[in-house]
Amino acid sequence: VYIQPPFEMTYAGNPIRRGIRVNRHCAASLLAVLTRLHVAAGKKQETLDHWGVSIFGGVVMYRLMRGGNQLSIHSYGAAIDLDPVRNGLQDKTPRFALFPQILEAFDAEGWRWGGDWNGNGSSADERKADGMHWQATR
Repeated sequence: VYIQPPFEMTYAGNPIRRGIRVNRHCAASLLAVLTRLHVAAGKKQETLDHWGVSIFGGVVMYRLMRGGNQLSIHSYGAAIDLDPVRNGLQDKTPRFALFPQILEAFDAEGWRWGGDWNGNGSSADERKADGMHWQATR
């Protein structure tokens, strides 16, 4: 299903018009996260832009997990990537860690942050840090 974020988001520099496509079981939860972020930012687009949560990196991407043989959570539409340039894969100091409001908004809805992962990537439980990534499920 598609959800409409309560603030402007862009993908590759272009405004998202249609909304964000997400698994229907995660839609209300992701919308609640985005609403919490909007409120935490004082409903100021410039704050959301500064944090990087308005830079959409994708949700539904049918693919295997990196280095694995199982489908990525993105394949099911149950994960979102935000601000991938400043929160890259294997970055041990993702920028989102500077903004507790972001971490709290996702945590309040039970989403797991890839920035907390610090493994070697050899299994689903030992994933490499992925600061752009949040997922609603294992």
